[in-house]
Amino acid sequence: MNGDIRQGWKEIASYLDVTPRHAQRLEKEKGLPVHRSGSLAAPFAYIEELDRWRTDPGLVPKPGGDAPAKDTQVFSTRAPSRRGLIWALSGLFGLAILLALSFEAFSWFRPKGLSISGQWTRRMGSWEGQAPGAGRLDTGSIVGPGSSVFLDVTPLGGRWSGGIEIYQDDTHWTFVDLSPDQKELILWRYPAGPKTIFEAPSLERGRAARVHLSISQAALDIDVDGRRAGALALDPWDVRVGRLVLRVGRHRDEWGPEAPGHATFERVSVGKPFSGAPWLALPLPDGQASLGHSYEARLFNVDDQLDLLLDGKRVATVGYIQTSQPIELAPYLSAGRHRLTLQVFNRQMTATYGVFFQADGRTVWEAQCGTVGKDKAACTELGTTLGMVKELAYEFDVPSK
Repeated sequence: MNGDIRQGWKEIASYLDVTPRHAQRLEKEKGLPVHRSGSLAAPFAYIEELDRWRTDPGLVPKPGGDAPAKDTQVFSTRAPSRRGLIWALSGLFGLAILLALSFEAFSWFRPKGLSISGQWTRRMGSWEGQAPGAGRLDTGSIVGPGSSVFLDVTPLGGRWSGGIEIYQDDTHWTFVDLSPDQKELILWRYPAGPKTIFEAPSLERGRAARVHLSISQAALDIDVDGRRAGALALDPWDVRVGRLVLRVGRHRDEWGPEAPGHATFERVSVGKPFSGAPWLALPLPDGQASLGHSYEARLFNVDDQLDLLLDGKRVATVGYIQTSQPIELAPYLSAGRHRLTLQVFNRQMTATYGVFFQADGRTVWEAQCGTVGKDKAACTELGTTLGMVKELAYEFDVPSK
């Protein structure tokens, strides 16, 4: 679960110290900044916007944007008019129909267009961004393991024309940039720095390039115009859930002087992330004889990430969830002694974790510390160092059949 985001009415209301019904009323009557990636999707809110709203509700732009013209929409950081909100709600209703007709694996959307910086203009389903430095547009979509992002990017500027960003927080983000002047694709990962990963002789200013970004628990894979551009391996403590941001230009703090950017974005689509399902790192063995016993692990209150190892081999990884689906360990076991290990990782501040381990339906091991997004006071002893912060282990015997 991302520490900068509150997902669902319960978490939003808990952060504001009100009831969920009261929070819903605040959205309707007071403009509480709540976002949705689709008309049927669960609501979510950014902590930064909630804090600004509590200070001065008039400073926070309402989700949806404004529509000053029939076929053109310019996004800015000011609050939209009531007419703009009606247009946005109508668009979300149309989106629900498109979702029902599109592939089940994908969530097709039109970005709400919450301008973070720069100027963004919408014309007939395309989004044009330009800025003297870094310009960024929050699409309102959450991406993570399982997501597959498609979009057409047309570079109109120089080296820092434009690209896409996965924004986790102020100290963790990944940016894929198309550079027509240098005819290359550049991958940024803050704080690691930039890296040219793909020479693209066919990349030209004014010509659309089809970009495909696939996100797994292990890597970010990038394709451009059907050609595999490269991959970025993810370390165990890398943040793997973030907001999809369209981006142009370069900020002066990003390894060099400020540079202008200009690009257009079309046909944006985002696949749905995994929801609470553990990523299995170890394939199920073939031909394993049945033990006649059940051994099941359930992980909960995971913030930021928890790896499950059996006899030193990683079986599964989960991150940012309240409760995982059960992980059946019997197929990996044989008669004798085994060691179950949990490794807790954090990316910022502290971490939380929880585990239930059951043998034949009886809980034989339980450990927990804190609650995702809520009570972390009990976990302060885990420290704030980026990386693995705690390891727990439990040994057990599996009887012969």
